[in-house]
Amino acid sequence: IQEHVPGIHFEVVYLPPVYPAGAERPLVERLTGKQIPGNAFPATLGILCINVATALATEHARQGKPMVSRIVTIAGELAENPTNVRVTFGTSIYEVIQQTGNLTNIDSANVRVGGPLSGFLIEHLCAPVTATTNCITLERSRKPEPAQACIRCGACSDVCPVDLLPQQL
Repeated sequence: IQEHVPGIHFEVVYLPPVYPAGAERPLVERLTGKQIPGNAFPATLGILCINVATALATEHARQGKPMVSRIVTIAGELAENPTNVRVTFGTSIYEVIQQTGNLTNIDSANVRVGGPLSGFLIEHLCAPVTATTNCITLERSRKPEPAQACIRCGACSDVCPVDLLPQQL
């Protein structure tokens, strides 16, 4: 679908889901064929990459409407009722999990806010939903594997979904 607004050209493109589907750099490359240099932003290539929630919040701000909530995805192997819900900022993570019917396995779950690449584990379910809370993931608790010395085999960079070169870090 292509649309023209005076001074703006945009196109809606349907892509098959590939992990990490929402990561900015791989998404820009899939859509344009252009790679963003490691020290640059999409804007340096004339590209603006925003998600639908940000576009809607921008329009609401233009209309003078405050941003007081956002859509949050509840997911993960221990989520009995995976869902998307609109949550008011300040609502506790616990309340969101309870109201969506996902509290049953909470004692054996690691609760992560955000995705697997950029998310973080939370220790206290009283933590609030904020403007940056896009996902609450309920995963089985696992013992962390001990760190092993890197032998610089390159296998990690071959399978990295965002084209990192960890052996060069």
